[in-house]
Amino acid sequence: MIPHDDRKAHEAGAEPPSKSARKRAAHAAQDLGEALTALRDAELEALELPEALLDAIRAARRITSRAAAVRQRQYIGRLMREVDLESIRAALATRDARTRRDAERAARAHRALAPAPADGPGPIGAAHRGRPRRARAPRQPRRCGAGAVSRFARIVRYNAAMTPLVGIIMGSSSDWETMQSAAELLDTLAVPYEVRVVSAHRTPDLLFEYASGARARGLEVLIAGAGGAAHLPGMTAAKTLLPVLGVPVQSKSLGGLDSLLSIVQMPAGVPVATFAIGAAGAANAALCAAAILANRHPEIATALEAYRERQTLGVLRNPDPRATPRS
Repeated sequence: MIPHDDRKAHEAGAEPPSKSARKRAAHAAQDLGEALTALRDAELEALELPEALLDAIRAARRITSRAAAVRQRQYIGRLMREVDLESIRAALATRDARTRRDAERAARAHRALAPAPADGPGPIGAAHRGRPRRARAPRQPRRCGAGAVSRFARIVRYNAAMTPLVGIIMGSSSDWETMQSAAELLDTLAVPYEVRVVSAHRTPDLLFEYASGARARGLEVLIAGAGGAAHLPGMTAAKTLLPVLGVPVQSKSLGGLDSLLSIVQMPAGVPVATFAIGAAGAANAALCAAAILANRHPEIATALEAYRERQTLGVLRNPDPRATPRS
């Protein structure tokens, strides 16, 4: 796919831009996309941007992880290359000019309504009596360009204090290779989460403390990944009333079958929702957690619906497997 600027050069028969020029254009597109995250929804809709770009911008506002924010910024930059950047710059410049005019009108109205200095005894009052007030030139507000808006949006996003709604726990740091699939999908849906290594065997007291206090700290769903004996999901479910989603981690000896059977065979009364072995199970656990949260959080429901629509469109756009380009 040819980027928008390159496509115009290609259609005009001109020589395509150099690699460094394309790199500068990509950075400019990322900065401009980040400036769009500071706009209100009504202002975004007025720009008539593609729906995928609007969804990506709305999702970027809710991301608190620095790494996820960088990935989302790059994703927005790629989408920005397919739209007309000049029209967006013109719209932002018009908005800045309108903001300056509104500020100037407000300043003039404030000065017109301000009371004149009161006359009083003594030389100061006499000096003011009958002297016309000299109008001051309106102070020009500092222009907030796209770069400043971009930096401000980045600072706000990185420092946003959002309470995690999902807790991702695992028995060992080696399980992160599997469980990061859940974290990446939650980043895509802009669901705030936390990640902890909590071993059911090596740190049982920490596990009990974490599980019993999860609800009071604002968590609403727990995703627990474990391999081998895989006691972590079941022990977590025994210490909390929150939904616990178990992810069997693939083991070296039995390929994760032991983990699956250990998690799925819970006795009646202590439920653990069990998913597939490995990264697929971790991703589906994240989707299930988002579906649970969507009942109380409309923004997550919107993000989940957009994700499902993108999946549907991805299939409909490539109905013939023979036409699908090989990677």
